[in-house]
Formats: sequence, structure tokens, C-alpha cells
Amino acid sequence: MDIINRANKFLKENRDEKYKIFASSLLLDENNLLGVKIPILRKFAKEIKRDDYRTFLNSKSEFMEQTLLKGFVIGLLDTKEQFVSIKKFIPEITNWSICDSFCSSLKGAKKEQDLYFEFIKKYANTKKEFETRFFLVMALNYFVNENYLNEIFEIINSIEYKGYYSKMGAAWLISVIFVKFQKETYEFLKNTKIEKEIIRMATRKIKESKRIKKETHSVLKDLL
Repeated sequence: MDIINRANKFLKENRDEKYKIFASSLLLDENNLLGVKIPILRKFAKEIKRDDYRTFLNSKSEFMEQTLLKGFVIGLLDTKEQFVSIKKFIPEITNWSICDSFCSSLKGAKKEQDLYFEFIKKYANTKKEFETRFFLVMALNYFVNENYLNEIFEIINSIEYKGYYSKMGAAWLISVIFVKFQKETYEFLKNTKIEKEIIRMATRKIKESKRIKKETHSVLKDLL
């Protein structure tokens, strides 16, 4: 059995109707769900990697789970091949779930930070909602440290945000940075050029964090 038919058979055998209903409630614009849970997909991606994975990566996705599988397989590749595959995969990111799950799979960014940061920067300001979110979620996963802090702030300021999910990506990134760099993030938010909607989203996410003391919440009111 070829890898594409094998993958399709696996997905259909592992679909879960209850999970499909749950996932559909979070992804209102996604109509092509089978309902296969993420851990099951991640495990099967390792099997695809041992098979004819290049054929699978070049195949057309009928269901969202096929797209997720591609992302998880790409996360298993070496850096050089991964970058080539990411470029091809980016246009297939059509919702926040694909984006965020894919970003969490690219763990090579932890080890080769400069190389990955230069690679992802070009997606920050393409004016495409999920390309922008790709940069933002990669940044919050792997680059919230002193080496990239100032540049990330500059990039957040420079982005022309298109759509809710890019704005929420920026808010999420800002909230993650705030946990580690409260003073620097507060000063950034006081002087930032980004729209008030993103600042409101960011302060709301900061307040939701269990790692932020409640007395800090009152300070955030000055930003709104």
C-alpha cells in the first residue's frame, strides 16, 4: 500500500466523532475535519517519516488532519530539508490550529536560534493573516529571550495586521514576553504604535496568566 492510501486508511480508522464535534466548535470555518486527536497524528507522523514521506508531503490534503500530519512530519526533518518544506507548507496554513500545532513541532529552533529567526522573520509582514501568525507563534515558542527581545518589539510595531488571528497572535506573544520581561514590556506597550485592540487583547491575556501577581493588574489599566 502506498503512503498516501496508508495515511488515508489510518485517519479514517482513527476518527472520533465526539472529538470532531468538539474540534469543529473551535474551528467554525473548517469543514474538512475527520476528528483525529493530535497525539495520534503526532505518533503516526513518525511512521510516515520512516516511509516515503516526500511523496506524502507533496500530496494534496482533503482533510485538515492530512495537513496537520504534513506539519508534524516536517518537524521531524533535518534543518536544511525542513526550511524547504516549510516554504511549501506555509500556504496550507488556513487556521490557528494548523499554525500553532505546526509551530510547536519545529523544535529545531531551540538549538539553531539565529538561523531559524532569520528564516521566520520574512513571514512577519507579508500582510497574510496566518503567515504573520506563524512568525508570532514561532517567536513566543522559541525566541522570548534577551537576544531577540528588542527586535521582536520592533517587528510587532512594524506589522500591518490583517485579521483577528494575527492580532491575537501578537497579543499572545506580548503576554508571554510580559511574564519574563515585565518592565520592558510595559514600556513597550506605553509607547507602541499598534492599535488599541491588540493592547486590550494582550492585557487580557496577561491578566489570565497565573504567573502574574494580581497587584500588577492595576498597572495595566494605564495602558488602555
